[in-house]
Amino acid sequence: MYISLGGNRRGVSRTYSNLIVTMLLGGLWHGASWTFVIWGGLHGLYLVAERLIKRVVPAAKVWHYRPVKLLLGLMTFALVCVAWVFFRARTFSRAAAVVTAMLGWQRSPTAMPVGANYVAEALVVVAAILGFHWVMRDISLEQLAHRCPWWLRSVVLAAILICLMMLSGEERAFIYFQF
Repeated sequence: MYISLGGNRRGVSRTYSNLIVTMLLGGLWHGASWTFVIWGGLHGLYLVAERLIKRVVPAAKVWHYRPVKLLLGLMTFALVCVAWVFFRARTFSRAAAVVTAMLGWQRSPTAMPVGANYVAEALVVVAAILGFHWVMRDISLEQLAHRCPWWLRSVVLAAILICLMMLSGEERAFIYFQF
């Protein structure tokens, strides 16, 4: 879709509009709801913002410092998490409630408090995912798998299968099963 619209071959403003249109249509492709359109639109805006920032601060040395890379990675993760709320929410009001709760702006007496152990578990999982992603930034998963002995690959596959069987449930249903 992006290429058929002209991609980045017709100027900067056309590139930005092509990115947004492509992501908006990607949102519609995922579902016939305005929440999906917002999800796609947010991703389009994120892509445009990234390109604008890189135009303002092009090839700066600051982009290569590890703390800056880590900070940008965390910011990207947070923004994508906000966008995913719209993908999953059935209504705008529900999405708004979740986003305001995520940002700490909502103090509802009916809100269910989250236990400290759940917060700690979530932080450990997120930290593990981000750490694994950071370590894997220069190698593909296939390359890593080929470097590991066959027995380690077997153990990892067995652990994944066991987790899938033990952690199944309606509240953890794969997001695309709703279609």
